[in-house]
Amino acid sequence: MVTNMTVNAGLSAGSYSIAYDDSANTVTVYDSEGNEIDSGDTSTIGSGDVTTTNGYFTIASGTYTAGSADFDVEIEADVTITDSAGTTISSDSGLSTDADSVITTTGGIAITVDSSLTDATDNITLFDSDIITINNNSISFQIGANEGQTTEMAINDMSTSALGVDEIDVTTADNAEAAVDVIDDAVKSVSSERAQLGAYQNRLQHTINNLETQSENLTSAQSRIRDADMAAEMTEYSQNNVLTQAATSMLAQANSQTQNVLTLLQ
Repeated sequence: MVTNMTVNAGLSAGSYSIAYDDSANTVTVYDSEGNEIDSGDTSTIGSGDVTTTNGYFTIASGTYTAGSADFDVEIEADVTITDSAGTTISSDSGLSTDADSVITTTGGIAITVDSSLTDATDNITLFDSDIITINNNSISFQIGANEGQTTEMAINDMSTSALGVDEIDVTTADNAEAAVDVIDDAVKSVSSERAQLGAYQNRLQHTINNLETQSENLTSAQSRIRDADMAAEMTEYSQNNVLTQAATSMLAQANSQTQNVLTLLQ
C-alpha cells in the first residue's frame, strides 16, 4: 500500500528537470498542479536563478504490483564552495562526492536514492536519481513450528485493465482481430495464474495434512502418558531395577573369580 509520496526539488538552481520513466505502469504520477504525467515525460521546474521548492511529482495512493518507477533529476547551477578555513574551492579542481542510501517502507516498497556531485567545467552539475521500486506484496504463511518455515503467496492483478481487455474495440475487422489476440493473451495469463494458485493450494493442503499427522501423534503420546497405570509401571520399573543390580553383582563376582585364579598362578 502506497500513501502519497512526493519527489521534491527544494534547491536553488539555474535549471531543474525531472524525467519520469515507468514502462511497467507501476504507479500513477501527478505533477505539482495535479495533472497526470505519462511515462517518458520530462518536466522542467523553473528556469533561471530560482528556488524550486514548490516543484514536485506526487505518487497517487493505492496498492501496486511489482515494477519500478525511475525519477531522474538533473540540476545545473553555479556553485562556490568555501571550507572552514575560508578557502574557496574551485569547481574545476575535480571535486566529487558520492552518497548512496536505501529506505525501505511498509509493504515492501524500497526507495533508493543515488546522488553524485561531479565537476562540469565552470559549473557543478548534481545528478540525483530517485528509484522507487515496488515488490509484489505477497502473503506469508507460517507452515512450521520453527523460524523460517514459511511460504509466500502472491496474486497478480487480473483486472480487465491489467489484462488489457477493458478497451478492446471490435467495430472493425482489424480491431476485432487485434482484440482476439488480446483476449488470447488474457486467457493465457488467467490460466497461468490459476495454475499458480492451484500449486499454492496443493502445497498448503500438503502442509495441513502433515500438521494433522503431527497433531495426532502428539495427542496419542500425551494420552499414553496420562492413561498410564502408575502402580503397574512402578512395579515393572522396580523389577527391572532389581534384575539390573543382580546382573551387575554377578558380573562383579565372575570378574573376581578370574582375578583369584591369576593370583594362585603367580
